Amino acid sequence: MVRVVSALFVASVLSLACAPAARAADMPVKAPAIVADPWTGWYLGASVGGRWNHDTWTAASFGDPPFAGILNSRDNPHDFNSSSLRLGAYGGYNWRVQQMWVVGLEADFAWASDKQTSAGSIPGLFLATVESVQMKDTWDGGLRARLGYLITPATLLYATGGASWMKSQAGIFCAVGAPNWCTGSNLASLRTDSVSKTVAGWTLGAGLETMVTPNWYLRGEYRYTSYTGYHMTLLRGGSGGGGSGNDVIDADIGRIRTHTALIGLAYRFGH
Repeated sequence: MVRVVSALFVASVLSLACAPAARAADMPVKAPAIVADPWTGWYLGASVGGRWNHDTWTAASFGDPPFAGILNSRDNPHDFNSSSLRLGAYGGYNWRVQQMWVVGLEADFAWASDKQTSAGSIPGLFLATVESVQMKDTWDGGLRARLGYLITPATLLYATGGASWMKSQAGIFCAVGAPNWCTGSNLASLRTDSVSKTVAGWTLGAGLETMVTPNWYLRGEYRYTSYTGYHMTLLRGGSGGGGSGNDVIDADIGRIRTHTALIGLAYRFGH
């Protein structure tokens, strides 16, 4: 009898011990939580900074037919160096390709107004009492690749490069004391003219970006950009008091170079 009771007791204890394990085995397995990578995804931001431009104006000839032989060396060519506040927006996508490396594509658009005026930059206009040339560069935009290295889990050191475009405008103002060169068909006392071009070029830069919160990223960036130049003909269609026909200026704008420094704040989606 004692043996029977002992066997029943042992069986009861084993049954109670195995019951929780059996119930746990019947429960569905919960999937591990998926943590989003803070350096992968779409982002959109705004920037503020400065842009420094270098333009070169070279008067090639004036008059019709052109008279290049009497162009003197009075500030020809002339360098224009200007600076401006630059406000922009940017956006793109990042991929973390390895534990410490991040690649991405980014586009941006910004507005600035680098403008400078120079008098005495039209060689040969010895009869002009007032004459000046103005260079003005406004918006710029680009499409670039980025390659970065995570120096800390929250800080990315990166290089960037690609294509860039900018709006450039060259203008002229010419006034004379008596009807003569650059007066126009109505022998007016002054004439103005300008040409605008969208110039293309390449850009290279580097920056540092840090994650200030899980969705907000602060950056500082520098870029150097080189744009192609262009040729233009200004004051076309005048008659001139001297009877020289179409009194025009032929000029060349050399390769335009810019330096850009900015601070940006971006929001990353989906984190």
